[in-house]
Amino acid sequence: MSALAQKKILALVGTFLVVWLGIRYLLPVILPFLLGAGLALAADPLVNFFQSRFHFKRLGATCLGISLVLIGILGILALLGMAAYWELGSLAWRLPGILDELRDSWSYLAQWLLGLASRAPTAIGTILTGWVEKFSVDSSNLLDQASSRLLGMAGNLLSVVPNGLFMLGTAILSAFMISAKLPRLRKTFQQHSPPVLQNRWIPMLQSLRRALGGWLRAEIKLAGITFLIVFAGLLLLRVPYAIVWSLIIAIVDAVPMLGTGTVLLPWALLCLIRRDTARAIGLVSIYLVAMLTRSSLEPRLVGRQLGLDPLITLCALYAGFRLWGVGGMLLSPILAVTAMQLCELWHHPAKN
Repeated sequence: MSALAQKKILALVGTFLVVWLGIRYLLPVILPFLLGAGLALAADPLVNFFQSRFHFKRLGATCLGISLVLIGILGILALLGMAAYWELGSLAWRLPGILDELRDSWSYLAQWLLGLASRAPTAIGTILTGWVEKFSVDSSNLLDQASSRLLGMAGNLLSVVPNGLFMLGTAILSAFMISAKLPRLRKTFQQHSPPVLQNRWIPMLQSLRRALGGWLRAEIKLAGITFLIVFAGLLLLRVPYAIVWSLIIAIVDAVPMLGTGTVLLPWALLCLIRRDTARAIGLVSIYLVAMLTRSSLEPRLVGRQLGLDPLITLCALYAGFRLWGVGGMLLSPILAVTAMQLCELWHHPAKN
């Protein structure tokens, strides 16, 4: 193995280890202050505008700028929360009936598979029948576990509200403090940071931030387009809870190696088995439109790809899933790119 390959592997493993330790032990402590710093940086253009245009003092401009940003964020969250409240409230009211419909669909699918197994040769048919019966029992248990988990999640959500409010209050308060001292903090950092940090690490981090920021904005736009396409299609098909289903499908579509077909194609298959041919064709059509739209827009919106080797991407996705679950699959490509940047900086150090 070459020295460069060893450095890449070491950088990748080291980055994942540092991030895992940080998320496990450090993130719960510093998360409110990270949110506060992000809010202060987001409001900084407004703060500078009020200082330069209306000659406000820094403290007054900070209060006004952060307040306006908070009002905008809370307004958007309130609109989304109201829509989610009505949809989820109606969904919770009809959840028992929906679960019964799902059980009927699983039962119908099991009967259809048993019919196929009965037409197979005796030896193969016996094995297939056992698999189908086990599948039927497991799917019924899965639905029961899903319903109990949903109720448990609702209870857990209520239990974390006080901690969440305390963290949010700390984040908002720290945002005002950080924004008020932001010019002084920047000046202090520039005066006391070592040259190696300013000449090597800061430019690399700025370049990485621009690349990942552009990639993230492109992915958010693609997820929004997918949501609109699926939502419009489900409305035409008169599917109940179209907003909730569209949001779930858009989130699944954003996960690497998954897509809209992960939800829409099995759904279409169940509709086809239940002889709801029109809805099955409609769901497949939604999948095709969403897939073709994403495939055509992604190169234009994303522009430069992350540039990861497929094997490294696969390793990063698996490691992220094992460490942090589905969310880790979204985070791991970013960490892999960061590791590659660190390796490049290590292999080709910049001259001071």
